[in-house]
Amino acid sequence: MDELFDKLAKESAREISRRQAFRRFGWGVGVAVLTAFGVVRARAQGNSCVAKCCQDLCIESNTPGRSRGECMSACQKGENIQGRICEFTCS
Repeated sequence: MDELFDKLAKESAREISRRQAFRRFGWGVGVAVLTAFGVVRARAQGNSCVAKCCQDLCIESNTPGRSRGECMSACQKGENIQGRICEFTCS
């Protein structure tokens, strides 16, 4: 393990051109952005179970029109009984 850190320290300490430095920095930023999108996408896929469950429960409880939207919103936030049921079901 110490060899890895030694190698990394030596590589980062050597002189490189500005072009190489910007290229490495750009790669680092690119990887960070792609990683962030991957995390957001994974969270969205994880919440799809809760969203579907909330939709089904709010429809089954016969909440009409605007109230159905409020029910689904509160459910996805876990604020009402449907939300607690869906969190338990999807976890």
